[in-house]
Amino acid sequence: MTGADNTTTGADNTTAGPETTEAATDEPGFTCVLDIEGWQCPSPDLEACTCFGCNDNGNCPVEEDCFCPDCAVAEFTCQADECVDDGECNPAFEACVCDDCVAHPSCMG
Repeated sequence: MTGADNTTTGADNTTAGPETTEAATDEPGFTCVLDIEGWQCPSPDLEACTCFGCNDNGNCPVEEDCFCPDCAVAEFTCQADECVDDGECNPAFEACVCDDCVAHPSCMG
């Protein structure tokens, strides 16, 4: 199964194609990827670089992005050992502790 190219790079908000937009960050080199081979993000928001969003209920189900406060707790699944470190931040699988996602808008500040 092939998915749409849902990647973003840079910070100048120019559209490179019908499925590509710029990430909501001024950090150079930040790349947001919402779809991976064989899996498609159910609620993609490339501008905010979110796949599921946050529910802030104290739990971190698989239907919550890894940068959410609920998922920053050590007992949940989004931890450093989940980092791919390929230069692309996938918020559904990688958290703020990952080098790829340090510049995610929700991780900064």
